[in-house]
Amino acid sequence: MDDDYFDMLQEELCSVVEASGASLEKGRNDQLLTALRALLLSRKN
Repeated sequence: MDDDYFDMLQEELCSVVEASGASLEKGRNDQLLTALRALLLSRKN
C-alpha cells in the first residue's frame, strides 16, 4: 500500500462525515461513528 491508497481512504472517510452535514474537527476521534449513526438513523424505512 502506498501514499495514494491512504490518501484515497482518508478522502472516502471524510466524505462520509461531510455527507452527514458535519464538519471535520481535528482532535475528535468519533466523527465517523457519529456520522454513520446520523446517516443511518435518518434513513426512511
